Amino acid sequence: MLRKYQRAVCVAMPSVMCKSVPRGIRFAKTLSPLATFWVFLLARVWAAMAMSVQENFPGIDNDLTAVTWGHAVNSRVQLQDALTENLMMLEADVVLGTLEGGSGDHIPVMAHPPDNVSDLSLEGFLAEVVAANQKGHRCGIKLDFKTVEVLGPSLQQLQLLENQINFPVMLNADILPGPVDSTTKPVDADTFLDLCVSQFPNSTLSVGWTTRYGGLIFNGSYSEDQVGAMEEVLKRHRVQQPVTFPVRAGMAANSGAALARLKDSVANSTFTVWSSEYDAVNVKKLREVILSTLGRDRVFVDVPRSLWDKLELNPADVQRAASAAPLASMAALTLSMVTAILHKFK
Repeated sequence: MLRKYQRAVCVAMPSVMCKSVPRGIRFAKTLSPLATFWVFLLARVWAAMAMSVQENFPGIDNDLTAVTWGHAVNSRVQLQDALTENLMMLEADVVLGTLEGGSGDHIPVMAHPPDNVSDLSLEGFLAEVVAANQKGHRCGIKLDFKTVEVLGPSLQQLQLLENQINFPVMLNADILPGPVDSTTKPVDADTFLDLCVSQFPNSTLSVGWTTRYGGLIFNGSYSEDQVGAMEEVLKRHRVQQPVTFPVRAGMAANSGAALARLKDSVANSTFTVWSSEYDAVNVKKLREVILSTLGRDRVFVDVPRSLWDKLELNPADVQRAASAAPLASMAALTLSMVTAILHKFK
């Protein structure tokens, strides 16, 4: 049995890791069976860890406001444009629908409701992103689910490619009703969390609230009760993987205290500030929430260009060009762990 693990070690290790370790470690035949067994287990653990945005883009220097986003990447043309622009995170919507020119079967496709026909399936989307990363273009994905019906088959697609996914994956849904007295039906929280936690734990959960804002509604905030409900549902499901909370910019600006509570109560959580094009936003207050209340290291900013320019967050250009940065820091950490294990069983 241990001989099987010996042969599997370098197959299981990510290529960047295998290239970083000494020749004597890379070739399993030079290791004792017990040491090889532990190296194999370490490699499996490494592969199963959720790849964070910070690890994937070390050049941002932990400034999450420096992460660049592609929004609604729901067609082949939009996907190619996003990859050409070297955007770091690609947000796309997944629905059960049909593929143009396909068999007519209902499968996960990239489209925003009410649309359910697309020239790009989830399978095709994932294949393109995996291929881009294998060619050295570092980018992660955020998949937005509006129904639980599409979630199961989508997670199956992710599982099929799990060994090739070495980039950040965020799974997003609005799982609780939110401001301002939103009547939009949320995705069932229990089903979403059960499936994501059990079937694809090496992901970041992006869980938020439905909202009613814009037009004649230009004032609102996230309440303590809404924050408490989110804390309770995450605790009930014993969520251990990374969590980011998508919050609408216009209301996040008025919610500093509530969001600070959530930041403190959910360890290592982050926030993703988003906005519709014509939302009313108090820019001064939002900037204070991002920079002072929460901090650059805890806030992604995925907003229209007009709002981005007004915020004047100005992360360094070198940080915003970090999509090609190597995984050197993770490789070094892994190498040190491997070396410690080998020394123990020497």
